[in-house]
This record gives sequence, structure tokens and C-alpha cells, in this order.
Amino acid sequence: MKKIFVFALFSVFVLSACGANVFDATEVGAPVQVEGDERQRFIDATVEMSCMMMRAENLSEFLSADNRPAVNKQLDEIYKKYGFDVDDSEAMEALSKKYENDDDVVEGVQLGLLDC
Repeated sequence: MKKIFVFALFSVFVLSACGANVFDATEVGAPVQVEGDERQRFIDATVEMSCMMMRAENLSEFLSADNRPAVNKQLDEIYKKYGFDVDDSEAMEALSKKYENDDDVVEGVQLGLLDC
């Protein structure tokens, strides 16, 4: 069951990044981790994003169209914090596609979610 939930969260991220203009906020936080392997930074950012979603009291409301601008801003801040150029939607889409079928990334996200 947890594996299905992880894949669902990861799918939400990929769909949002590719089709919902998730990465277009103007204010983002300062990077906290810009060194290291891109794959690991992507895993860490995705885990943080997924944990944020898991902590939402009402996931449907959290992901609703009315809440989308606030969620987009939060996602931008998370991925910017890990050194990703959230202002370049093509680069973010390429990044999502690069890792969407990567078993190591999926496993890393699953392991990271154990700490949520």
C-alpha cells in the first residue's frame, strides 16, 4: 500500500512539473544544499515535497485548483532550495523525465518517506 502511495505522490510531482506550470513562482528561498549528486538532490527535494503533501490535513483540498498558486510557490521554494533552476520550466520538465523511471530514485524516495 505504501509503495502505491509513493508512486502516486511521485506521479503527482511529474504531472505537476510537466503540465501545471508548477515552477513559475517569483519568490524562492535561499539554497540550503547545492552541492552533491543531482540525483540525490532530486530525491531529497522530492521527499521533502512528498512529506509536505502527506502532512496535509486534506490532500484533495491541498491539491485543489484554488490552492494551486500556494502549492506551486511551496514546490518552487523546495526545489530552489536544493539548487534547481525552477524558473526554467523546460529544464525542470527534462529533470522530471530523466528520473521518473529511475529505480534508484523511486527507492530513494520510498526510503526518505519513512522519516516523514
